[in-house]
Order: sequence, then C-alpha cells, then structure tokens
Amino acid sequence: MFLASTGARANEATSIRLCDYDSSKGKVFIRGQFTKTKTDRYVFLTTEINKQIQTWLSYKYRTRHIVSRNRNYNKDSTKKTQIEIRSPLRNEEDFIFSSKALWYNILPNPIYM
Repeated sequence: MFLASTGARANEATSIRLCDYDSSKGKVFIRGQFTKTKTDRYVFLTTEINKQIQTWLSYKYRTRHIVSRNRNYNKDSTKKTQIEIRSPLRNEEDFIFSSKALWYNILPNPIYM
C-alpha cells in the first residue's frame, strides 16, 4: 500500500527509519543513498497511508505475551512453559518495515531463515 500510494521503490521503502517519518506533516524523508538518482527527497503521504503506518507502528510496538518452553524440565520443576510479558524498545533508528525480532532485541539469524 505504501509503494502504490507514494511511488517509491521497494529498496527506498525498506530503508525508511522511524526518524524519517513525520506523522504530523504526513511526509517521509527518503535518504539519497537508497534512491536511483542518489538525491534525498521527501514523499508526501495520503491520510489513508498515514493512518495505516500509525496502525502498523502501534501493532509493531505492542506489549506481547512470549510463551517459551522449558527444555530443562524435570520432575522437580513446577512449570513446563514460561510466559513473559515484554514490550519492544522503540528506537528512532529502527526501520519501519523491518523483520527484526524486537521483543528479544536481537537481529534474526540468517542461517535459520
């Protein structure tokens, strides 16, 4: 939806950070190092895509219940599974459209992808 409404290329869209997005003015700064012409530019957003990005960011940084299995379970332990409540840390250098594992604060391992 972002690509269709802005005319940006996929590489440009995936390089947008939180600090590049201005929700109050409805615009996005695209850095020149990721553009075809190597020049910085602003892309103005429609109200619909602006609301969609805000909805996406609120979903991305929501509080989550992480359920993990206790692999060292023995008969003396009381629980097989552990439930943790975590909120991802919001960093202005994070990409808007990223697949980073935010709740663990680590990057995904490309071996398992």
